[in-house]
Amino acid sequence: MLKMHHNLQSLMIKLKSIRLPLLTLMLIAVIGFSSCGHSPWDEMPVTVSNFVDKYFNEGTIAEATHTESGFVVVIKNGAQIIFDSEDQWVSIDGRGETLPQMLLTDQLPAKVTDYLRAMEILDGVYMIQRSNGILRINLADSYFTYNYSTDILTYPEVKPS
Repeated sequence: MLKMHHNLQSLMIKLKSIRLPLLTLMLIAVIGFSSCGHSPWDEMPVTVSNFVDKYFNEGTIAEATHTESGFVVVIKNGAQIIFDSEDQWVSIDGRGETLPQMLLTDQLPAKVTDYLRAMEILDGVYMIQRSNGILRINLADSYFTYNYSTDILTYPEVKPS
């Protein structure tokens, strides 16, 4: 009987020593699971999140959505960026705001940025789109295109009214 009492006491001491770390682990798990709120950053592919962080790091992500053809990121009170299935941007629309100059100098061909600098409108680009080898650059009240294969800038024809 004395031996059984001693074994029971040993077991109780072991349980008490396990209880504190076990409770600590349980508390950490509960806090961890409750803080796992949904974040738009969680939805983004790494390439997309790196791009958004580099060029739009001052904005808050309003939406990040997978689409049939890629991914769309919307910055609250700012740009909407459309990426293709290979996580390359297809369209960046400032939605009334100009696009960051660093984005333009990093992402556009030198001929385009040289032209924008020469015309002193590098800070006046509102949207860029690329499709089928053509880049479209939207300014406040006009646009021009750049052909990647011919390296030519083109302006739309103005039709007389």
